[in-house]
Amino acid sequence: LSAQVAEAYVAVLTSGEILALRELEVSRMVRIAEQADLKFKAGETARTDVDQARARLADARAGLARGAGEIARARARFESVIGAAPDRLEPPPAPPQTPAGLDDAVTGALRSNPTLLAAEAATRAAEAGVRFSRADRLPTVALMAKASTIRDQFFPGYRDDGLTVGVEGRWTLFSGGLVSARVSEAQAEARAARAAQDVARARVREAVVGAWQDVETARAVARAAADQAAASTSALDSVRNEVRVGQRPTLDLLDAEREALLADTALVATRGEQVVDAYRLNALLRGE
Repeated sequence: LSAQVAEAYVAVLTSGEILALRELEVSRMVRIAEQADLKFKAGETARTDVDQARARLADARAGLARGAGEIARARARFESVIGAAPDRLEPPPAPPQTPAGLDDAVTGALRSNPTLLAAEAATRAAEAGVRFSRADRLPTVALMAKASTIRDQFFPGYRDDGLTVGVEGRWTLFSGGLVSARVSEAQAEARAARAAQDVARARVREAVVGAWQDVETARAVARAAADQAAASTSALDSVRNEVRVGQRPTLDLLDAEREALLADTALVATRGEQVVDAYRLNALLRGE
């Protein structure tokens, strides 16, 4: 449940940040389109620049519409999971602490996963059933004690007390194969229980390894996305200056704007993925 809550929470915040980036992109495209139109009317640029700027503006508006749809879906998902509207949410939290290594993560999950614990308990019960079935072949000895007291209403003083102590023994010499059949059945159930336990252990390990790799991948991607976003922002500033003085065409500015938007959007998304993946891994470790 904690992973679902984190995913819903981060989805609302992430989609909101991306929507804000798309709104900013639309405003920039409007300004670029207006500047291209003014330059075209002044004879400083070709009609192609105007058409390209308007095409990118239309694309930016389409992206804004998609962003609005994404945040609407994220809010609906949040209400479904949390049971309340996502109003006045705090900024995205930092990723929670995770185990230092994969082996620690696997060991913790194997120790706490409820499905595996249930499978281990079923195996112990099945093995106890085998021992119980085999015990029918062995002789049994029991200590017996019996006490009795007799009173007679016609003889008020009459009293007869008795105490019997003895040992009972039982040994099945012939069962017609019944005991052997019970032992075979119990052994088959024990083998099935051990197989189910092995499957449960393998599935837990597979899930933890996958979640661990997701966490590691998200960290690496987030670092790369941060570097890309910084480089794209720097490149965009340079292109803006060069276009302003006429050293580069408007198309280069449109491309730089698009690359910067994609880099910023990827950075926001990967930061959210870091948080969600860490919560998913920890949920597996807690057996959720």
